[in-house]
Amino acid sequence: MSAILEYLLFVLATYLVFYPVERFARNLGVLDYPNHPRKRHKTPVTSWGGLAIMISLNVAVLLTGLIDPTQLMIVNGFGLVGLVDDWKGIDGRVKLVLLVLLSAMLVTTGIRIDSVSNPFSPGLLAFGGVTAIIISIAWLVSIPVIFNFLDGVDGLVSGMSVLSGIFIAAISSMTLVNQPDLARFGLMISATAFGFWLVNRPPAKAFLGDGGSYFLGILFAVLAIISGTKIATALLIFTLPILDSLIVIIRRLLNGQSPFRADRSHLHFVLLDRGWNTWQVLGLYYGLTTIFGLIAIYATTLLKLVILLLAGLLSVVIMIRLVDNIVIKR
Repeated sequence: MSAILEYLLFVLATYLVFYPVERFARNLGVLDYPNHPRKRHKTPVTSWGGLAIMISLNVAVLLTGLIDPTQLMIVNGFGLVGLVDDWKGIDGRVKLVLLVLLSAMLVTTGIRIDSVSNPFSPGLLAFGGVTAIIISIAWLVSIPVIFNFLDGVDGLVSGMSVLSGIFIAAISSMTLVNQPDLARFGLMISATAFGFWLVNRPPAKAFLGDGGSYFLGILFAVLAIISGTKIATALLIFTLPILDSLIVIIRRLLNGQSPFRADRSHLHFVLLDRGWNTWQVLGLYYGLTTIFGLIAIYATTLLKLVILLLAGLLSVVIMIRLVDNIVIKR
């Protein structure tokens, strides 16, 4: 089967799976009501849309065999935590503990960061046992949480996942990398995200929910590790949401607030409050993801590091000015 045909089949499968998932979620009453100033939708929307992605990607994992059954169960655990939170609600501290425990379980199965590319010379920077465990758990927890933070605008996380999966597939297909199985899996993630994007684009018929955002996040986090610890590449592709989340978390902690407190200080909310429409926000995020993805394909490790540092400094300046003007002075 050609890659294009397989991609289109997964797009269609996810799109079709969504409808019975939506009926099931509505029967359970798993709906997101427009009962908070942060929410822009007018009618109740199911927040279990991510379950369609989970179903399709479980099939993809079984087809590729990249993740063994034990690891797949743990990965599904991330999605399950999110689904329960979408349905019944889970305290933020409890969720964090659960995500740390699940990440630690993944590390024990061999999903860990033992080294990264050395940006200053040929070879790798290796980590010791305890250091590797701590870094691995931090990475595996952070990416799902960042994806969850990002999920505040219709079509944002699903659309960025479409692009990110394509870029990871392109990098894995390069001659120097030559990881066809990982390329195939990246395309499957992209295809399932695209299938869901068709019902998640503005105005959304369904939300990804914590279940979908945690599940997509952990898959990308794991993929970055098993693809030869391409952490710098993943960091570059997810530059904007990572920096945005870091700035928001630091700001909340400095203000004595919970890092999981819901507010409108994330960049996508700030832009909406400044008068941008949803498609303009999506265009910014999609465009920057494309730019950073292309840089990830062609740049050296050192250049990636320099770009990350420059993007970080620029983001700090922009976010402080935007958030101070919109949130603090309001």
